[in-house]
Amino acid sequence: MKKLNYLIVLFFTSFLLFSSCSDDESIVDKVEYTLTESLFTSASNSIQTNINNGNRAHNGNAEMSGSETFRDVFTNLANVNSKSNPGDIITKYVYGKDENNGKGSLQVAFAMVKQMNGFGDEHGNWYWYIIPADQSGNLNFDSITLVANQSDCSGCHSGAGEENDYRFVYAN
Repeated sequence: MKKLNYLIVLFFTSFLLFSSCSDDESIVDKVEYTLTESLFTSASNSIQTNINNGNRAHNGNAEMSGSETFRDVFTNLANVNSKSNPGDIITKYVYGKDENNGKGSLQVAFAMVKQMNGFGDEHGNWYWYIIPADQSGNLNFDSITLVANQSDCSGCHSGAGEENDYRFVYAN
């Protein structure tokens, strides 16, 4: 099962890496705050952990539901309810389930990084990234993928609404 999940994540990541739209190239030129391992690890303030619900599993498998994974979400914001500023980050670690239905190994991580106004006002000026994990559950920061089609993420995050800065985050 872990091998299958790993292959699915690898396929999804490869698909996103090689699929792009001409509009996305101009967006990449506007990215001021790029994801680095240092920025990623600066998100150490826990927002929610052991999330096991929701519409999507967020592990690269669109067929899975949120109840088939565990997710932990962190930020570098001092107060999750405060306004996001350029350079702010929210990270999400996605774990598979183990044979006892508990938290298994890390499968993939995601990050959303706030950009300057004008980057993408229709989605709150956020930019999304995928960070793959290897079979041992270690994140591979040499293989960070910019989400090729930002509408893949913003389409769902628009449900959080502009008033929530397109964030599905809730203080613990």
